[in-house]
Amino acid sequence: MKPFPLIAALSLSLCGAAPAQAPEDAGQPGTPRPIEPMLDTQDFEEGEAPLWFPRTRFLGPAIETLQWIRSVAVETEHGLAWRADPADESAPFDISLYSGSPGVILFGMDLARITGRDEHLELAKKAADDLIHRLPDTLEAPGAAGLYTGAAGQSYVLFRLYEATGEARYLDAARGLFERILASAGPREADGRTIMWDGSTDIISGAAGIGLYLLYAQNDFADVRARETAIAAGRWLASVGVKTDDAGGGLKWPFAAGSDRFMPNFAHGTAGVAHFLATLVIFTADESAREAAFAGGRHLEAIANKDGGGRLVRHHDPRAGDDEEGDLFYLSWCHGPAGSARAYYTLHLLNFDKPWLEAVHQAGKSVASAGLPEARTPGYWDNDGVCCGGAGVLNFAIDLYALTRDKSWMAFAERMGDDLVRRSIHDEKGRRWAHAEHRTRPEDVRAQVGMMQGAAGIGRALLRIEAIARNCDCLVKLPDTPF
Repeated sequence: MKPFPLIAALSLSLCGAAPAQAPEDAGQPGTPRPIEPMLDTQDFEEGEAPLWFPRTRFLGPAIETLQWIRSVAVETEHGLAWRADPADESAPFDISLYSGSPGVILFGMDLARITGRDEHLELAKKAADDLIHRLPDTLEAPGAAGLYTGAAGQSYVLFRLYEATGEARYLDAARGLFERILASAGPREADGRTIMWDGSTDIISGAAGIGLYLLYAQNDFADVRARETAIAAGRWLASVGVKTDDAGGGLKWPFAAGSDRFMPNFAHGTAGVAHFLATLVIFTADESAREAAFAGGRHLEAIANKDGGGRLVRHHDPRAGDDEEGDLFYLSWCHGPAGSARAYYTLHLLNFDKPWLEAVHQAGKSVASAGLPEARTPGYWDNDGVCCGGAGVLNFAIDLYALTRDKSWMAFAERMGDDLVRRSIHDEKGRRWAHAEHRTRPEDVRAQVGMMQGAAGIGRALLRIEAIARNCDCLVKLPDTPF
């Protein structure tokens, strides 16, 4: 079993990275260690990989993907910027991890690690230089502090770039966002409710995702306030969970406190919150979150569909007037087993309960037996992205390989990768994917740039296959992954 990454978001020991030197003031709170640049880029010939590494058929498409992303960048006074959909010139530049430049930064960093080519890191730096000048001064807007929608994701990415380059401007920007996240946390009263940040609970924009970021920020910035705020977020989440009549007592979470909309999987609901609460216990040993985490698990267990030895959790709890009667099942990261398995795994890590580890394998069976990549279902439509589609399933297959070392999962990942390459658009500009982000709007097909619905995320998924072939655990891990 691969150990849970308690501290480092990057593991570069297999990629020739130089270790950072311990500073004299390393023990002082609030003083992060000085960083030696982690990317040892070299000038290889065009298209040539280091000869001592294996190479898969997926590296070329990944490089072509970044080529397309570069082709649709807008040069600005400070660097490079992107709209989520480059064809929509009326849209603002996107600076979220979900859809915008932070995803490009990660992809460029990762491709630089794999290829040794400085040009990919330079693209990441130009994206970050523009991003820094677009960061908000306050986090008052909905989602402004979120992991995938705002400051938490931006700060995490900028700190990873600081680790990679040693350039202080990225540390300063990351720290500034960290301070704004703390200042906006609360808890405070709003509309008769006690809330933290904007009152959202979920992984995408709410307290669960921000809390996961803070668990890494406590080490990034050597600041105990991150730990304290993460614990406060966990206690607030436990207080706003809705009790269920599940055996043993369960809890479920709406995507915002006080809402009657329950989407129980990872991105917007109970699985994501339970994952954060369990991770909080692992990182901080704060036992107050343990019972709430397992209560969330009991609810997921109670509503799971285990037909055929699998494990699926419905997309949403049905409400009066809903067309679907609770039998809509997704497969990928957002509302499917590819995401919710993260909660099962962290619950397993709390006390190594075999049933929760078995739940991870059941989630995998639901995906592996669904007829992918060829099949399409109501919950797996014409979408290739990390959030809802094929790239998210590919990532899950690699996660399961990392957990089990079962080569059948890598074979499945490669089948998913081949299908993604087949479905792509490849021309002189590079490689991209045009697909429908929204299940309910299948006619709205766009080629996006970002991490969760666009080329950056799909390209990174393909690159993970290459990294496995090189035995290189060297790509950036986002705060919400336990594998």
